[in-house]
Amino acid sequence: MTANGEIEDGGATLRGIVRKVEPGTEPVGGDLTFSPDYTVTGTDDKGGRVLTGVEVVIVFWGSFWSATPSPSRDQYEQAMRGIVTGPYMSGLGQYRGVGQGSVIYSEIFDGTSPANGYTDADVVAMLKARFANNTSMPQPAAGHNRFYAVIAPQGVSNSNNGLAGQHQSLTYNGNTAYYAWVDNTGSLTGHDCVTKVFSHELVEACTNPDVDTSNNSILVQGTKSDGSPVTNDEIGDTCNNEFATVDMNGITCSVQSYWSKAANTCVLPLGSVSFWVDKDTFGKDEVQDLINTNGGKAENAFWLVVEGFSRTTFGSLHVSVPTPTGPFAGIPGVTVTANGAVDFENAAQPDQQQRIRVAFDITFSAQSLTHFPSAGSQTYPLDAYLATDGTKVPSTDTSALFELVAGADPYFTNIDPAQGNVFYLSQDLRVFTATPAVDGTPVPGGPAFLADNPAGAYDYAQRLLTWLNATYADPAGSDPFATVLPGQGTALSGDSSVTPFTVDFGHFPPQVHSNYQFAVARVRLRGSPGPAGAANGVRTFFRLWSSQTADTDYQTGSTYPSSTDAGGLPASPQPGAGHTTLPFFASGNLGANTDYGTGGANTRDVVIPTGKDSVWAYFGCFLNIYDASYVIDGRPVQGWLNGTHHCLVAQIAFDGAPIFAGATPEGSDKLAQRNLQVTHSDNPGPASAHRIPQTFDLRPSPLGAIDGVDELMIDWGRIPSGSTASIFWPQVDAGDVVDLATAAHPAHGLTVADPHTIRCQVTGGVTYVPIPARAGGNLAGLLTLDLPTTVHTGDQYDVVVRRLGHKANRVIEFPKGRGKGGEHPPIRAGATWRSVIGTFSVRIPVGTAESMLLPEENTLAIMRWRLGQLPPDDRWHPVLKRYVDYLAGRVAGLGGDPESILPSPSGVPPRHKEPCGDLVEHSGRVAEIVFDCHGRIEGFAIAGCCDGHRYLTRDPDLAKLLLRARRDRLDLAVLSPRHRPADVVRIIVRA
Repeated sequence: MTANGEIEDGGATLRGIVRKVEPGTEPVGGDLTFSPDYTVTGTDDKGGRVLTGVEVVIVFWGSFWSATPSPSRDQYEQAMRGIVTGPYMSGLGQYRGVGQGSVIYSEIFDGTSPANGYTDADVVAMLKARFANNTSMPQPAAGHNRFYAVIAPQGVSNSNNGLAGQHQSLTYNGNTAYYAWVDNTGSLTGHDCVTKVFSHELVEACTNPDVDTSNNSILVQGTKSDGSPVTNDEIGDTCNNEFATVDMNGITCSVQSYWSKAANTCVLPLGSVSFWVDKDTFGKDEVQDLINTNGGKAENAFWLVVEGFSRTTFGSLHVSVPTPTGPFAGIPGVTVTANGAVDFENAAQPDQQQRIRVAFDITFSAQSLTHFPSAGSQTYPLDAYLATDGTKVPSTDTSALFELVAGADPYFTNIDPAQGNVFYLSQDLRVFTATPAVDGTPVPGGPAFLADNPAGAYDYAQRLLTWLNATYADPAGSDPFATVLPGQGTALSGDSSVTPFTVDFGHFPPQVHSNYQFAVARVRLRGSPGPAGAANGVRTFFRLWSSQTADTDYQTGSTYPSSTDAGGLPASPQPGAGHTTLPFFASGNLGANTDYGTGGANTRDVVIPTGKDSVWAYFGCFLNIYDASYVIDGRPVQGWLNGTHHCLVAQIAFDGAPIFAGATPEGSDKLAQRNLQVTHSDNPGPASAHRIPQTFDLRPSPLGAIDGVDELMIDWGRIPSGSTASIFWPQVDAGDVVDLATAAHPAHGLTVADPHTIRCQVTGGVTYVPIPARAGGNLAGLLTLDLPTTVHTGDQYDVVVRRLGHKANRVIEFPKGRGKGGEHPPIRAGATWRSVIGTFSVRIPVGTAESMLLPEENTLAIMRWRLGQLPPDDRWHPVLKRYVDYLAGRVAGLGGDPESILPSPSGVPPRHKEPCGDLVEHSGRVAEIVFDCHGRIEGFAIAGCCDGHRYLTRDPDLAKLLLRARRDRLDLAVLSPRHRPADVVRIIVRA
């Protein structure tokens, strides 16, 4: 034996070996990491071959295996399949992408039996004979990395008595393949058992396959305890004495660890599971409302995320995450259940290792309400682990904390079954548009809009709040958000900041009317009636983000700054750092409003009436976006908006219950969020009209974070396969993002499109994009989706973008007064988990060019104007430049002339419709009626004997006529102007 532990055989040095482990060596049960057998000083990649996607063939050699040995051939094979296809090989991804393989064939060959003292040459001869005589056995083949594992009978040893196994190469018909022989101790566990030796040889064959010819791939250098050097060792030899007895594919067996350069230790990957939490905080009153409206269920409150498996092995190895247990699940009246949703990172690559999300709901019953704290809050751990075939995988324990918050604070309720139970969009925050020239009483039964100007809008906002508080304060009465507030069919995502006017084409020339947008928040209080249960001095702040963002968590130094009151608590909202957020008010502009003084429109004592146990109070603002005289820091407010769609958050500012840093709209009942976003896609139209661009703002990951960078988690929903997504980050090196993704998980699917653009193909499932860490301000971004031309009018797609951060089981400090003075108890240290910091969504209805063109022209004009407000060195300038280019392409694709669209904060002037002139008549029967995603008619088509014609209309009464004509197969004659053939002037119904 040489100084390196290699064995000399007749002057030749044997490599690729497994030295037998001394009986005194004990495995370290259940550990995932081990110390190496010597001090490692370096790991070299000498550039030789490695085996990616290895194809394993198992040969049980000898008549021994045809009898009924114990353990059986099937048990050995099941365990070996788990080693090859499961998470064990995931750590090899660091070595040029070596990873999981597949078992492509297995057999018992009992035509011959190896003699005691069989040689390496005997193994090669047997394999070549099988290649020649057994057409079923896969032969060595070009383009295939094949590894043949030969398992000897019990009691038969190789001629090298000091070895338990060895891997080498062979050539057959000019093709190279790799093999190993493994002696059999007759046990699945212990020092030199088959699975321990097989795992050793497998990882070495994959990382240094040509050991007998070149030995020039992944090799380890080190020093033994006696000071002698170790040179060119293989990653299995480095950890030869370090193994564990674990469950592998349902079989208890011993498996060896291997050297990981990245971890700087010996590793034995067994798969992992962790909590990714979307909603981990529940207020007592919020839960009571949840019980009243949705059976107490918070859907998709968290996921357990499994790593180390592909979609294939997740199923074939029977991986599961049993229902979590622990103190939180043990609270009477709290039920935690898997809801059946399992999401794969890359559904198009089922054999790639990937992150796999298993969704869980939390359901509360009335019994749970008695277990909320009387003041402050209490955290409870929830524990989980990974299992295969129902058996726990060692060292996969994980936990997260869930918080119950006392009641009787003013609060928002987020979850509304009618809105799809997305708790990041609160049912208690609504936006609506008023056009007083069209309707002087925008909210039926409410006050009149007296003056068609910004001053009139502020006046209307205050009188509307007074009316709502006088009319709809009783929760037992009707809900104004569902009954009288206009435009709430898309209550949680619908409006945008590029709709300054409504154009009435019913007149000639068309009339242009100003639009005014308002936000209304409903604050709830539950408890005792009268002064004893009152919440005095409740204030509500309204902030609009300059673009879409997943950073709506509570950060007072950046996005949620406020002036402070005498107690140092928030008194009035201020613009965010870098104007990332803009405050809006009910009584006047920033610096001129009286919202938060005595008797201010957004300052109110909330008192529960006698005989009641709850009350509703209303706060609101005028979103004064289009008023050129509203200037903040030298720029019109609209000039600070860096996109067309935005996140809006209402904040309850109540001194008795301050919000703690990092609270999110998902989890906090003091924050309510909604999105102002809709972007249409054309159908059928050219590719440019199927390009969906969305600007978004994001802060970098924290520098030096011990748990790694944050990520965007993008759920593609029903976005059709064949779509392409990209993110343009001009402040970021795209290659760095892809490198971060590769280091975290090789199956990410991200590629570099240009130096600052990351691209991926949408294949269903979920995509994860690392957010780089950097000093300085936020990252301006453009998320673009290119849909295939196969989408259809009436389709609708929703993309949800979440930011994933990290939480740790450490002591958390809460502000004084949290929950009316309650102190937060210390929490256990140890675990870490991931949590959703913020969320935004992109909704894409598919419409027609006729309905999309004018709004798209408006958007192009407004965004060209906003681009002109930016200095060239502004971080948003390159983003808006690309965005405007895409908008111009959309306008051209919809049949417009983008070159004729000039920059304007108020959009394009309406095109005047000329008098009808000559009318052209076409006859036929109704062939098609087109409705948008809200059920409003967009147009129709008639078909005659030889031709067909299409028309545009938004008239709901005409829709009824057309539906009847279609049903009764009536003949129609449609008259339209010769120069406007899609317009309808007259319809004649003929029996």
